[in-house]
Amino acid sequence: SKVRAILEGEYHLIELGVSHGSLSDEKHSRLDKSSNQNENPVYDGVTATFCPINWELQKSNPSLVPMYRELISKEGCDRNRFTMNMRKISELARSYDESMENKVAGAARVKQLKLGGVVFHESRCGSTLVANLLSASNPRAHRLYSESHPPIAVLKACSLKNCNREKQKLLLRDVFYLMSRSASKEETHVFFKIQSIGVYHIPAFARIFPNVPWIYVYRDSIEVLASQLKRKLDDTSYAACLRSKKRPDKVIHELAEHHGKKVSDLTNVEFCAAHVGAMCKAGLGGLELPSSKGRAVNYATLPEAIWETILPQHFKISFSEDTKSMLERLKGLSQVYSKGFRGRANKEWVEDSERKQEVATPAIREAAKLFIQPYFEQLQRHSKKNMI
Repeated sequence: SKVRAILEGEYHLIELGVSHGSLSDEKHSRLDKSSNQNENPVYDGVTATFCPINWELQKSNPSLVPMYRELISKEGCDRNRFTMNMRKISELARSYDESMENKVAGAARVKQLKLGGVVFHESRCGSTLVANLLSASNPRAHRLYSESHPPIAVLKACSLKNCNREKQKLLLRDVFYLMSRSASKEETHVFFKIQSIGVYHIPAFARIFPNVPWIYVYRDSIEVLASQLKRKLDDTSYAACLRSKKRPDKVIHELAEHHGKKVSDLTNVEFCAAHVGAMCKAGLGGLELPSSKGRAVNYATLPEAIWETILPQHFKISFSEDTKSMLERLKGLSQVYSKGFRGRANKEWVEDSERKQEVATPAIREAAKLFIQPYFEQLQRHSKKNMI
């Protein structure tokens, strides 16, 4: 059965349905009674969708399937989707993993991969390259989830009022548990790259996984803003950074007001700059949390920072194979487009920082200076202060 396929590690979690009230803190929400009679909140009303995934596509060349959505669009996932209650399948999976049935000659048929590290970012900053390098540093041993739906769905679920943080903790732990299960004898570690909006939820992640190392990837303020507006550098109505302009987040309002402006008066370029600046500010907030396991990674230090410091010293990943062959593979991957689709598969990538600086308009430079640069400079200081 498909439930059996999930338990045996053949089907993988691809989507989560979190209904209104699933993490509610209302008095009438469902409770479990523990042995000591304390009331423990339990999430409910959450659905989990699974399908088979061909991980070999990612392991052979992550740049061809740089996002989880591309990976699950391949080879029949749509035809074999299966949805069931999240809490139920989590309980079944844990029970199966501890059962004698899962133990074969002293080794587990399905095992838990170690959570090696998590990538947060501000978007348009090289984070996809980072994710690809984490996968390619040891393709047989590393699994990568690049902007998958389930983790961000849980993190965003507590953006509204009346959310029980303990329920969120239980659900996120179940998500990571299911997504870290592997039937591969070679896999040892799993990595997650979270969507850029996830930067606002670093405190929640750090509270739930206080010992997991993570990084925040950022880039020069002018370059990242020029990349956001690359189709029309003086103004635009279709840039991704403008998606929330009609209903801007509270943090955007606060940032605009801090600079003596109203969000409604911002130009598109200024709004995009405020959007990026707010993410940088949130990233800094996460880095400055007590006992933070985060590190700031500047785009300018890529790709070398990944194999020189992040993997071996921050994520504590040791390399079992010949270092020379690994470096050749990673350097080769760094020289092609990280998002190798739409005709760019395996095509040589050309460094574009200088070009972005040259084409940036006065409006971009002014907006970047006002809304992003102060946080970029703080990130720089944090990066140097915490050099590994």
